[in-house]
Amino acid sequence: MIDFGSERRDPKVRGSNPRAPTSPFCGRRDGPVRGWIGCDTPVARRPVAGGPWRSLDSASGCGPEGPGFESPRAHLYFCSPKTIPMASGTLGVTQEKEKNFADWYVEVVRKGEFVDQRTPVRGCDVFMPWGYAVWENIMQFADRLFKEHGVRNAYFPTLIPESLLKKEEEHFQGFTPEVAWVTEAGDSRLGERLALRPTSETIMYYMFAQWIRSYRDLPLRVNQWVNVFRWETKSTRPFLRSREFLWQEGHTAHATLDEANREVMDMIDIYRRIF
Repeated sequence: MIDFGSERRDPKVRGSNPRAPTSPFCGRRDGPVRGWIGCDTPVARRPVAGGPWRSLDSASGCGPEGPGFESPRAHLYFCSPKTIPMASGTLGVTQEKEKNFADWYVEVVRKGEFVDQRTPVRGCDVFMPWGYAVWENIMQFADRLFKEHGVRNAYFPTLIPESLLKKEEEHFQGFTPEVAWVTEAGDSRLGERLALRPTSETIMYYMFAQWIRSYRDLPLRVNQWVNVFRWETKSTRPFLRSREFLWQEGHTAHATLDEANREVMDMIDIYRRIF
């Protein structure tokens, strides 16, 4: 927990500076790392666990020029990362990106508070505010490009009947081992298994058939921003391989094959701009 702005307001704390830069990251940190988190200012100070107060300017060896963990967004520095324990282990990144990229990546997204994997269901992670903010930025940018191209957003059901999935058996076959099924509602057993959406082609095309009655209804361009469930049996990794994740799924219908092919190339160009 961070007591926002406490360092600027508490005159009892040595090094407290009422004129310190305003930042939501300046303040006292409670929990496993007790003490104070200071802003990028020579008078901001914090205690090293069990040790004396130390200045957070670069001259003291803690800051942009010295050892420590830097948050460029807030100009925030933590001293002595190898001596201050955190709930997730050592403060700061211990893995080297060039030597062990996989472990480095996991450490960054966990300690950077992008994701929390300590949930009751393995593989169903929490997108923490930093992580969800990244997703929001992707959504906002991509959504604007999609809409400029004439794509409209909709939302399709999470539960998909097994009989509907089997109509696309060849396409669905690859997802079968990863499907999570709903078989009961309350005390009653369902007459048909319902899949938690592994992908949405079957339900979307089922609805397209209800909507398209003439060439005048074409082209039809629909996108949805949803969560998807795929019961990964292999090891999971945050954001990259999990059992529930967020994505966008767009599908279109066209009067001719040439129009459909042009749509594919247009969307490839849009995705290049996004990624």
